[in-house]
Amino acid sequence: MKTIEEKINYYKESLDLFDDGMEKYKFLIDQAKNAKIFPEEYRNETFKVSGCQAQVWLVPKLNKDKLSFYYDSDAFISKGMVTILCDIYGDRKPSEIKGSDFNMLNILELDTLLTPGRRNGVYSMLEKIKEYANSYSWKLNMFYEPKKGIPFEIDPFKSLVFPRPIGWISSISKNGVSNIAPYSYFNSVADDPPQIMFCSNGGTAHSKYKDSLSNILSTREFVVNFATSATRIQMNNSSRNFKPDEDEFILSKLKKKKSKLVKVPSVKDSPVNLECKLVKIIKLKSNSKKTSTMIIGEVIGIFIKDKFINNNRIDSVSMRYIARMGYSEYTTVASKFNLNRK
Repeated sequence: MKTIEEKINYYKESLDLFDDGMEKYKFLIDQAKNAKIFPEEYRNETFKVSGCQAQVWLVPKLNKDKLSFYYDSDAFISKGMVTILCDIYGDRKPSEIKGSDFNMLNILELDTLLTPGRRNGVYSMLEKIKEYANSYSWKLNMFYEPKKGIPFEIDPFKSLVFPRPIGWISSISKNGVSNIAPYSYFNSVADDPPQIMFCSNGGTAHSKYKDSLSNILSTREFVVNFATSATRIQMNNSSRNFKPDEDEFILSKLKKKKSKLVKVPSVKDSPVNLECKLVKIIKLKSNSKKTSTMIIGEVIGIFIKDKFINNNRIDSVSMRYIARMGYSEYTTVASKFNLNRK
């Protein structure tokens, strides 16, 4: 890979081929054709570069130890310039970017070509790149503000809060079609009366909500089931996007069991079934067009298989519940220990 200096020299040699200022402008505009598709969720004030005549967005992306950028602009010349800058300084270690020469405008002789407003805009872009390089030059520890960009190829947040229990939520549509889906944003939240919550993020091709949430809004009831090591394949299959008129129990090869107090079927092979009535729906803050909704339900009926009750206590380890870690990683509950409170 070429060094930063070699990249700058390449663009200088390219611009030196043109004697006419308009031809140089055309070269800058043509560079915008090399821009990659910009993720729409980043087109917001957080990533907008201040000090530019046009709107320019610059988003850091850390892949292993290399810093690169998503970028875009609503003006051709600005888009061409930010494309050049990200080609020069992108896909490098933050330390290399920090230690580089940011006087490239003078080297490329663009300080005389560009208008004062455009020139100031390029300086602002360079300052933002330098700021990102400083932010991501940590070696042993890392601190970042999620709203300012994720310094990893994949958002690590789900890998930091673990293990997360999986609520395997069954529901039924107003037309009587059964649905089943796993949710790892799930937990118990109170015990008098017993209440649980899970969070549904995003929607489907046919609705702004997931089918589970749409069904619960319609019928106001659902069942929490639990996936185990033995049913992990069925649980994973049930996470697929099925059509709302398809019975997901059948498609996921799961056996139904009639519930006691709600019309929603339970998973027969689940060690525990929690029959729930809807208590509250809470719309959570979202920084994108994707909806995030918390569903709180009161547990009105509890079924526990006999073999998991020993000496009037629940044998939780033998249930072999699976829990979500991060990425596509899962774990099982295989051991426990006691801590006595005084």
